[in-house]
Amino acid sequence: ASSWRECAVKALSAKDASIWARDITQQGDDTFLINAIRQHILPTRGIMAKENEILLTVGSQHALYMLAALLLKEQQSVGVENPGYPDARNIFMLHTPNIVPLAVDHEGVTLTNAVGCDYFYVTPGRQCPTGITMSPSRRKKLLELAEQQDSIIIEDEYDAQVLVQNTTIPALKSLDRHGRVVYIGSLSKPLAPGLRLGYIVAAPELINELRHLRRLMLRHPNVFNQRVFAFFIDQGYYHGMLRRQFQLHKYRGEQLISALHHHFPTWNVYALNGGSACWIDTQSDINCTVLAQYAANVGVFIEAGQPFFLSTDHHQHFLRLGIGSITADKIDEGIQALDQAVNDYKKYN
Repeated sequence: ASSWRECAVKALSAKDASIWARDITQQGDDTFLINAIRQHILPTRGIMAKENEILLTVGSQHALYMLAALLLKEQQSVGVENPGYPDARNIFMLHTPNIVPLAVDHEGVTLTNAVGCDYFYVTPGRQCPTGITMSPSRRKKLLELAEQQDSIIIEDEYDAQVLVQNTTIPALKSLDRHGRVVYIGSLSKPLAPGLRLGYIVAAPELINELRHLRRLMLRHPNVFNQRVFAFFIDQGYYHGMLRRQFQLHKYRGEQLISALHHHFPTWNVYALNGGSACWIDTQSDINCTVLAQYAANVGVFIEAGQPFFLSTDHHQHFLRLGIGSITADKIDEGIQALDQAVNDYKKYN
């Protein structure tokens, strides 16, 4: 907080205020921040981009909405991970009924049903919600398939900056030799999601069209926050925070998995992969939507896994647990309380 405050005070100087206080109708993006992304953020994922290949957005969800509005036609099809990010799927469904579910295995999204898809939406760095990192061989196959059938891949690395601490596998975009990958990133998610600041990396022609569309929606993201973020990155505070956050998530994740294995030995617990949420298959007939109510009664908040699937008729036995807002010493106590909730559930259902 003190580091962010320091950068905010710096941005309030007369020189900087004269820049962000204006309504920027043309470019709309702070060159300082664009260059900070180019020099300090994208290279960590193996991506080299020019200034005219980056557009700032009000979070990654805004990026997805603009891409869908600009690119998708009603007759076209979109391959989405199943399970996958529900809001991406909902955004695409506003523009086309042709949503193709692609199952996820231990190497990431599978391509069995992918033939004929005009677009793919994937989270290869840390798949949402399973946390699986797409394997290099699967990435190669996806790129080859996209080239064969003239498809576009939308790569969403919503928490890539925490991911870099945990993998040497670069972004899918870094392997793209034919301009088929549109890359979405989030700056604010690891720091403060409420700041709503993300970006798109794509060919200059697409960025130019997106810029015109954005101008009709909201002109540009808050320019003051852009300048503060640029300072925050340039001063090294951002990457320092990410390193600390990764270590915190790693330790909490170890505590969580240990407690889950102890209290629920039959559950299939997916690795957190450095993330802040854990995907779980209870491998039982438990309805986790109902279980969530029992858990809340004992002070534990769980997320039912059902909404992450395209069809909600099945998959009631999946759930997700977050560790982003709990101290490590409370985790075992929380899993004990969840054990009590499961017993209560079984007693009355």
